[in-house]
Amino acid sequence: MFKLQGKTSLKDLPEERKREYVAMATEGTIPPEDKCTPWYGHPIIMNVNPDLKMPFSSLCYADLSRPMAITICEYLEQDLGSLDGDEYLRLLSLFKLKIDSWISKSFDMFETGTSYDESKLVLPYAMPLPREAFDDFADWKKKMANKNFRDRFTQGQQTTGNTKM
Repeated sequence: MFKLQGKTSLKDLPEERKREYVAMATEGTIPPEDKCTPWYGHPIIMNVNPDLKMPFSSLCYADLSRPMAITICEYLEQDLGSLDGDEYLRLLSLFKLKIDSWISKSFDMFETGTSYDESKLVLPYAMPLPREAFDDFADWKKKMANKNFRDRFTQGQQTTGNTKM
């Protein structure tokens, strides 16, 4: 959870970026329209720790697109608040919808006519079991395996002076 402040506000973000946020608010807080995110419905209700000794905002956002990294110059403030089970389920559901949307767009990049559904995901096998052989792939999976994207390396490609990193 974080607050958009300073020079960046929700209204200043591009529409595509706005769709990556979900509003989170304390119970009884109704965000002004210009602070609402494109996710329809009520914001996720958050519970703020009543023993918090610092000022807090009754409105913040969860970013559904980027995992957060804590660097050596930063720290993670713990026990600021929590979500009740039903609100946590709403948040997880939004993450799942966003992830499914990204995977669906990724499948479309292969231009095989195969649409994404969870049955298409590859389940990991234990290491002693051999990888599935190309000849055993379903036709749609062979098409995906054979797709060459522009500016992508392929297995066994020789490197030259123009190596991409």
